[in-house]
Amino acid sequence: MSIQAINWALNVVTNITSTQKAILIALADRANEDGECWPSYDDICARSCATRNTVYSSLVKMQELGLLTKTRRFSKSTIYKLHISTHFGDISSNDFGYISSTNFADMDSTNIDTLTINEPPKESSWSKRFDEFWSKYPKKVAKPKAEKSFKNLTVKDQKAALAGLSGYAFSSDKQYIPNPTTWLNQRRWEDEQETKTNTGAFEI
Repeated sequence: MSIQAINWALNVVTNITSTQKAILIALADRANEDGECWPSYDDICARSCATRNTVYSSLVKMQELGLLTKTRRFSKSTIYKLHISTHFGDISSNDFGYISSTNFADMDSTNIDTLTINEPPKESSWSKRFDEFWSKYPKKVAKPKAEKSFKNLTVKDQKAALAGLSGYAFSSDKQYIPNPTTWLNQRRWEDEQETKTNTGAFEI
């Protein structure tokens, strides 16, 4: 594949139909550094989504426009020579930011703008979420079982369980606090919570 040929087909050549453009790009994608390629008709049709008749008529038209020449070979596929240039018609390659392979090699890397991509923050692992759950849960009993139960939850439920801890009305007496495994397996963060009244009683 020639990057120069691809740039030429995509950005420089104009005033042809979209189908002809697709066929030209299919040829450019197969071209070597000399702009030559020899794909079969079936290959061109598959890559351009055009019929054989359309490919044939398009190649004839592009040859008339001076975009390419064809050299037939006996018992072999035709050689297509793309006439790659930085100008075609009235359109300058500079209008599209076209860079030839020669010019690209001569460019100082300090003059090339770099593309900075800000990656989204990575989702924390379930183990980190469990560590947070364990540190906040008021009763530390049977950690391996609790860890297994937490891991089996969906990410959504793991986050819901963490959020539910902060507002859950645990008893001040640890003997009435469920074991963390029980709390997770019974999805207790979804319980309807009780609140204390001014008299100290609980109400729902």
